[in-house]
Amino acid sequence: MNIIFIHKGDSWYLSYALKQAKQSNPDANIVLLGDNSNSKYANIVKHDLISNYFDKADEFRNIYKHFSTTGYQHELFCIQRWFVWFEYMKAHKIESAILPDTDVLIFQPIQDFIKTINLEFQFSKGTTNYMGFMYMKTKYLKIICDYFEFQYLDPLMLSELEKAYIDYVKITGAGGVSDITLFNRYEKENPDCALNFELPPINGYAFINSLDSPYYIHNKDGYVKFKWKKNISYATLLDGGDVSIVGVHCFGLQKEYIRKLYNGKGKTKSRLVFLWKRSIFKMIFDKLRGRKKK
Repeated sequence: MNIIFIHKGDSWYLSYALKQAKQSNPDANIVLLGDNSNSKYANIVKHDLISNYFDKADEFRNIYKHFSTTGYQHELFCIQRWFVWFEYMKAHKIESAILPDTDVLIFQPIQDFIKTINLEFQFSKGTTNYMGFMYMKTKYLKIICDYFEFQYLDPLMLSELEKAYIDYVKITGAGGVSDITLFNRYEKENPDCALNFELPPINGYAFINSLDSPYYIHNKDGYVKFKWKKNISYATLLDGGDVSIVGVHCFGLQKEYIRKLYNGKGKTKSRLVFLWKRSIFKMIFDKLRGRKKK
């Protein structure tokens, strides 16, 4: 199994994602495509530079049009990363991989889960969130990258993207076209191309693509309640059925839960830090420190 992360910078949660993946998939080929700021993680997983696989991504920059209220560089790179993934997989003759976001914790061997699937599909998706985990064969990733280019090269497709952006902002006031938009458009044009890894569970296994998933029993914080049996993570559906959780995506404000859910080396310290950061004592300490600085 190939697990390929991509990340710029050295965000605090990055090490947790890498160590958790290594702990649960010790025999997998785990790669971080990053930059010099996170090259220190070469002692955990393989490290390579994004810049070594950026030719196609650079070409895409020349045709990209920004249809979003979010930052130009952010949205551009969210699309460019798919070209980077493809260039890396092609260069290293990798036939398939799971491409997780770096705020994802993987609890179980991915290969064991994939072996239970006998269906042919182009890529995986979720129910509550589209992009947290993406399993894809390289041949399909090439098709996706070509499709992304076509959306910006074809005048009709480009005008539809612009209209979608205008309509979306009228309704929501913010946001716009992203890589999620492009995947949604591709799926509408290619029915049955995607397999849902979240719901319904596949042979009793599932990914959770959002901690506030409405399909599971929640804890007091309004997030999915996890339990561990023989070091295997489970969550309970609203109908009472237990599901073995392969991995969880903690995006946005949910990232703080990474320290609590992390189950790799140093998990006790990680959970103590989680409790400290949420405690009244830290609030008092921060206030006192703020006054002292003044």
